[in-house]
Amino acid sequence: MNTPGAVHRRPVLYPDQYAWFVLFSALDIILTHTILEYFFDFGGREANTIADWVIRQYGMWGAIGLKFLTVVAVVVLCEVIGRLSPHAGRRLARVIVMLSTLPVAWALILLARFAMTPHGVL
Repeated sequence: MNTPGAVHRRPVLYPDQYAWFVLFSALDIILTHTILEYFFDFGGREANTIADWVIRQYGMWGAIGLKFLTVVAVVVLCEVIGRLSPHAGRRLARVIVMLSTLPVAWALILLARFAMTPHGVL
């Protein structure tokens, strides 16, 4: 049954984008943990100032909590904007997914660079 306004009764507006966002957010946490845990002595550090402070204060569990809160806030923001303007909400969700790939790509570049250097310098 496809009635006008049915889009407003779906549980979430952009489930595919949210799944990608959650995936890249989880990869960000995993790669951050890997770099900090195993490569700290070689210069591995958190580049995000807020996340760095959270990690220093609360450890990786704090970083996981921060990431979880960020994911929830982004999904809520996309839902609110998407219910006001479906086009703007969809665009925001897509941009968020694209942006969430950047820290993952950067971490993978750092790890590849580490693997290829004889001295192990990030």
